[in-house]
Amino acid sequence: MLSASTVFLLLMPLIFTSCQVKEAAPVGDLISHHTPVTNKFTISTPTAHTYIVGETVTFILNFPFDVEIDNTAGDPLLELDIGGISHNAALVPQANLKQLHFSYVITPGEEDIDGIEILELFLNGSTLKFNYMGSLMDCDATTISRNLYSGLKVSAL
Repeated sequence: MLSASTVFLLLMPLIFTSCQVKEAAPVGDLISHHTPVTNKFTISTPTAHTYIVGETVTFILNFPFDVEIDNTAGDPLLELDIGGISHNAALVPQANLKQLHFSYVITPGEEDIDGIEILELFLNGSTLKFNYMGSLMDCDATTISRNLYSGLKVSAL
């Protein structure tokens, strides 16, 4: 028996977050058909492109299990660095419970010649939950590493 089990979720590449299972979990139990040792998710990025005014850049977090969002206190945001300035990509509602879509519209005056960087997944008062043995468990998605996407440039001057 484990006293607590941590499920690490790895983003592609080198970005990660974790879900903490807060109850004891016997070895071999499943979280949405995965053992409670490791669950991976990835970030789908748009094709390499230089964005101009009015274009939307969208990042998709793909989970191997259904994620439920409680956003009564606020929506999660994906913090981006565009040209050294922090911007928030907003959560875009969609039907696929295994994905979170975050979009940002490029505005006049923005420029980033080395690429857009993901800074953090900011929960903003929301909670992310997953089904563990029939119970919804909180997912701690606050520990995400920075990652530069050099193919996603911005030229909106």
